Amino acid sequence: MSCAETAAAINEAAAIWLLRLEASDCAQLHEDFQKWLDAEPRHRAAYLRLRFAWHTSETFRLFRPADGRVDEDLLTKLKSPLQL
Repeated sequence: MSCAETAAAINEAAAIWLLRLEASDCAQLHEDFQKWLDAEPRHRAAYLRLRFAWHTSETFRLFRPADGRVDEDLLTKLKSPLQL
């Protein structure tokens, strides 16, 4: 990849890699992914940020009420942020 590669393009490529790796365990895919990571330090940083966000959002889904109901005023009911 060139030095002129934009952050948006890198983030998009990282998202594509994340989805491809989640869907397949192909050895060639992992080799190609490693080459992409090694090609530019920003690739690794973008991928790690995205993977962290992806897995964190999945974890938060576990805390959702079983009935799927969401209290939209939950945060406004708190008197202070320290009462979380």
